[in-house]
Amino acid sequence: MKKRKFDKWIKALEDLQMIAQKLNIEVVYDRIEGEGGFCIVHNRPMMIMNRIYSPQAQVSIFLRNLHKRYSLDDFYLSPFIRDLLEKTYLSNAS
Repeated sequence: MKKRKFDKWIKALEDLQMIAQKLNIEVVYDRIEGEGGFCIVHNRPMMIMNRIYSPQAQVSIFLRNLHKRYSLDDFYLSPFIRDLLEKTYLSNAS
């Protein structure tokens, strides 16, 4: 059961990486101080992720940063990701 829950987060992370790729955002995993996030380097959008963070934390970082800067309406989001997005970011929007 625990592995299944972990697999769900890994799949969500892979799906968000694919969305980032479609948005031409380079995703870099590295051991950094802090959690990482979105930045622009030499006019190229990048998502820097702390590689030691859990998949759950990385998914949260992805969603927060993508939601702030991009419309995700044109992308397929799995029910799991859509639910996370709605509960975390859209439920407070009025």
